[in-house]
Amino acid sequence: MELNIGMNTGEGMVFQINNDILPKTAPIQVTEGDIVKVRLKNTGMLNHHMHFHGHRFQVAAKNGKTLENPVVKDLLNIKPGQTYEIYFKANNAGEWLFHCHDNNHANRGMVTILDYKYVYSPFKLGEDTKNKP
Repeated sequence: MELNIGMNTGEGMVFQINNDILPKTAPIQVTEGDIVKVRLKNTGMLNHHMHFHGHRFQVAAKNGKTLENPVVKDLLNIKPGQTYEIYFKANNAGEWLFHCHDNNHANRGMVTILDYKYVYSPFKLGEDTKNKP
């Protein structure tokens, strides 16, 4: 995931994951039991405190260097220019947020969903609904 800042016509500055904002950010799609690797790279100019709901993750590497003593977290501060590799086990089925814990950044788009296969939600995100987290 590339974390960055962009501009959207009519909206001004937005905080993006892979050049998109919620509801257009691609979900992390998993099947229960998967071991998932996520690479987080901050290409912007601000810190992003990425927080995972419903799961903990292991921080395995920072800036391309494997950590001798990996740590387990549910929130990770990623400074400008930093890259982290994290791993988590998909062991809590549902639809979970993964977002920047700076509420201004989340409110301006830096949110994605951890989406388990075979989990159904009647709720839809988007401009044609009133469901806007």
